[in-house]
Amino acid sequence: MALALISFESLAAYEAYRARLKADPAGAANFRLAQERRFILSERRTFLTPVRP
Repeated sequence: MALALISFESLAAYEAYRARLKADPAGAANFRLAQERRFILSERRTFLTPVRP
């Protein structure tokens, strides 16, 4: 199991990041390898709002 928290200024910025990652040859190759070797069996995304004092 792995957990990660990353931050983007908006949902649009997150979607742009995902599009760039898919278009990047190294990113696409990495994703294919993960699929072929079944590194990722399930994935869940949760969108959080930072708590500011």
